[in-house]
Amino acid sequence: MLILSQNGLVYLATPKTGSTAIEQTLGNLADIRFSRRRKHQNARFYHNRVAPFLKASLNETNEVIAVIREPMDWLRSWYRYRVRLPKDNPRSTDGVSFHDFASAALQSPQPPLGTVGRQFNFLSADDGTVLVDHLFAYEEQPVLRRFLDERFETSLNFPTVNVSRPLLIEEIPQTEADVRAAWPEDFALYDQVMAAGGHLRCR
Repeated sequence: MLILSQNGLVYLATPKTGSTAIEQTLGNLADIRFSRRRKHQNARFYHNRVAPFLKASLNETNEVIAVIREPMDWLRSWYRYRVRLPKDNPRSTDGVSFHDFASAALQSPQPPLGTVGRQFNFLSADDGTVLVDHLFAYEEQPVLRRFLDERFETSLNFPTVNVSRPLLIEEIPQTEADVRAAWPEDFALYDQVMAAGGHLRCR
């Protein structure tokens, strides 16, 4: 999470949506920077804990921005990322099929193998209300970058970092069917963002 007070923005770092590149680009411009284990604070944490503090202490109200990724591709990214973990790590996907990994992610509670959370839960309140003002599609990077360039009144340079190595993933149709059935809100929200041209104004 980055608090960018001068530009009236708060950036929420949805996991596996290119947040490291944004953090490296904007981190030094932030008034408050949540990093390392606290980097991926969700929208509920911001609205319940951080926003009241900023309002009470600094009389500051900011617009919240975040990124969402196509849910199946988001899971694939997690799967590729965890292949690098040692086999004895309970979160490692080394030697685990993508179907088994996705199935673990759909369990409640999620076992260690499937501990990835959900994008919809990261971005919304317990009642399902989306808690960000601007939601961008990961697949439409130029849209987000134009928005940030306009806000910062400069041409920002986003590095390519933290990219998982290419990996051929064997998939079966049942995998996506299961994920769609379990996470309809994630797909619906992503589809709304794409229908809006990659930038959905939520609030």
